[in-house]
Amino acid sequence: MDNGLASLQHKKNSKLKMWPDTIVQKFSAVNLKGAYFTLFASSSDSVHHGAEDVYNRTIVEQLDKKEKDKAIKYMMAENASFAIYLAVCSIEYSAEVFREFCHKLKEEKYLDALSRIQEKLYALHMAHENHHVDLFK
Repeated sequence: MDNGLASLQHKKNSKLKMWPDTIVQKFSAVNLKGAYFTLFASSSDSVHHGAEDVYNRTIVEQLDKKEKDKAIKYMMAENASFAIYLAVCSIEYSAEVFREFCHKLKEEKYLDALSRIQEKLYALHMAHENHHVDLFK
């Protein structure tokens, strides 16, 4: 218990900057505020979209067969596209974190390979960002 109290006292007296309280501040602290809005907030919101999915599905059920099938197809495509986007972005950020660890640990031998992986991930990310399909043709 004494070690824990000493640790708390050390933190209290420390000149170290404390980690921000809110999630958006944490992203901002590492210069990733944009990622907060595109990744964290949107994926966090998607967890709570169960009610919206139920609502959309209820509305879709009222459509005639042809329109209903098309609407379900579009909803599934949107969900799959978002899942791919989140996966690519997550792997991108994981590669960046791993690259930073290697740099800090002076494991330079991995940096070139990680840079090549990051370039490929970025290309995949941009391909997804720039791929637009007009579903209402």
